Amino acid sequence: MGTQATSGCESFSWSVRLSDTAPTKRYAVLAVAIAAGLLGFALFRHPLFGLLGFAMIFGATTEYWLGSRYEIGPNGVSARTGVSVTSMRWDEAKRIEVRPTTICVSPLETAGRMDAFRGVTIRTTAECRARVIEIIRACSGKDVRILGQ
Repeated sequence: MGTQATSGCESFSWSVRLSDTAPTKRYAVLAVAIAAGLLGFALFRHPLFGLLGFAMIFGATTEYWLGSRYEIGPNGVSARTGVSVTSMRWDEAKRIEVRPTTICVSPLETAGRMDAFRGVTIRTTAECRARVIEIIRACSGKDVRILGQ
């Protein structure tokens, strides 16, 4: 278990919706979802398959349409997109990678194939990025490796 750092560790939450940064792409994603619905209906001649095709594309792009809500604080980090929630306590975190638009909090000590399936990836905006990194440094503890930046 990591040693918990408490000085300067505060709670902070923010939201990121990808469609806000590229609003014209909304039409392309919507067109693909409609096309998938029409294709499902045309191939199987049943409205259920049309709805299924539309729902699959819409579900895969939920982060784009609905956005995500992120929270960091003394207990850990969490990301919520629609009904999907991923979270991690600070004592579970072993490595934090600061990337240009995301920060990945991982329970794995070294990078590997399982990175995409473990941990919590949070997106930041230009407005909140510095504050998020500052709070992560204050909350994550001494035993956590912070890479990047």
